[in-house]
Amino acid sequence: MNTKIAIAALLLIVMTTAGCADKSSAHSAQEVTLDAAQSKTVTAVTVVEPQQTAEAPVSAAEVKKRTIEVFFSDPQGEKLNKAGVQISFATPVEKYTEAFKALQQSDNAELIPLWSKEIELKSVHFKNGALTLDIHMPDTARLGSGSEILALDALTWTLFQFVEVKTIDLLVDGKQLESLMGHADLEHPITRGK
Repeated sequence: MNTKIAIAALLLIVMTTAGCADKSSAHSAQEVTLDAAQSKTVTAVTVVEPQQTAEAPVSAAEVKKRTIEVFFSDPQGEKLNKAGVQISFATPVEKYTEAFKALQQSDNAELIPLWSKEIELKSVHFKNGALTLDIHMPDTARLGSGSEILALDALTWTLFQFVEVKTIDLLVDGKQLESLMGHADLEHPITRGK
């Protein structure tokens, strides 16, 4: 009787192995004792499917495009003008990063960026309505008092158009400074409506 069980098990293993032979799966062998009294053993083959551990890249369908209002100075440095700029992003953090980058460039001579390309956006964090931007600003990117106020307005007006943003905290090299460029007070955080 035990011999019949061993033969049936062996046939089952051979049929299973033959059916899986064309797959590109990894196999591992182990010995299984079917009847301890007669110590007959057969080799069982375990099929191990390869695991996919790499993250899938973001597909083009997951990237969102949105036209936002971005604020720039007029050529005289007296007021802000807005322009519609299309940004592409896959995550909320990328949305805020792209909005900041849009503040740094303009192809229109009538729209002057107040946020120099020399200003580096070091990090962006968003949690529970609070947006925190950490920048590095070299001395060559500093503006006069009137332009500093316009730059802060351009930043807040651009970022507060995202309804989920309730506050903005602007840090310089990780620090909460009293003034961004030495002329105007910098609140920590800046709240919507101020």
